[in-house]
Amino acid sequence: PPSVAILHPDPSGRNCCFTERMRARKTEAKGSGGQSEVRSKFEYLGWAVMPNPDHDNGTDFVASPRDERRFELGMYIGVQVKTGDRHYFKRPKKDESGEVTGWWYVDDDDTELGNWTRLLAPQLIVLHNEETHTAYWEHVTPAAIRSTGKGAKIFVPASQTVDAEHQEALLEVAASFGSLPSLEGSWGGDLEI
Repeated sequence: PPSVAILHPDPSGRNCCFTERMRARKTEAKGSGGQSEVRSKFEYLGWAVMPNPDHDNGTDFVASPRDERRFELGMYIGVQVKTGDRHYFKRPKKDESGEVTGWWYVDDDDTELGNWTRLLAPQLIVLHNEETHTAYWEHVTPAAIRSTGKGAKIFVPASQTVDAEHQEALLEVAASFGSLPSLEGSWGGDLEI
């Protein structure tokens, strides 16, 4: 096909630039589509969702629960979504009856899992099955992480899904770190701690 110039916003937000037509990676649609589905699951639960597009630090978005009056509770959860049908769900763990109990998420060099345990808010790893549109989650804690010798892994149970049935469990995770300080209002100068 002929080359077409496409208008793109400049990352700085000041100017626009034209680029040649480019082909996106296959994984881009899968990853961003999965993130969108999981974000919408939190939104349907009434949570505020704040995407994190500019800083790829292992947190795709931050979710904040609200009460029944829709007031934010001052608690936050970082969410990292891994989407796939074959990769993450290839080797399910099964019980004696053959029922799937969950999946291991493997971090080959323990950079992601180790970093997530040091964040100021609780972190969830969410495995999103693109065929069933189900999102399974686990709270990333040092106790939940297992060493593989080279890296680390965490078990994501099939019994924990992002939905109304598990809203209370998700709230408990958000509350596990307590509320973060409020930064409402404008800066007035002196800060006393």
